[in-house]
Amino acid sequence: MKMRAHNLIWGSPGPHNPPFVIAEKDPAVLEKYMIDYINETVKAIGDYPLAWDVINEAIDNSPHNYIKESPWTIVDDYICKAFKTAKAANPNI
Repeated sequence: MKMRAHNLIWGSPGPHNPPFVIAEKDPAVLEKYMIDYINETVKAIGDYPLAWDVINEAIDNSPHNYIKESPWTIVDDYICKAFKTAKAANPNI
């Protein structure tokens, strides 16, 4: 049975991210962690999932903000980088 894997990055505020992610203020450190984490996780799981929920709950429903504020928003274009990293880690999913 195929499944959808959920989720690599939590894109909303609150306690859903680990404390060290919430506390990190250096975008370069956080981006490196994100890329390493996605690469290692997707490669370790392999081809079993049909798809990955790469980013969860990052879109804001407000008419003025499109992306929710989260620890990840300090990383420039983090959503695009996360999707590109996941695709590169396993192009079959």
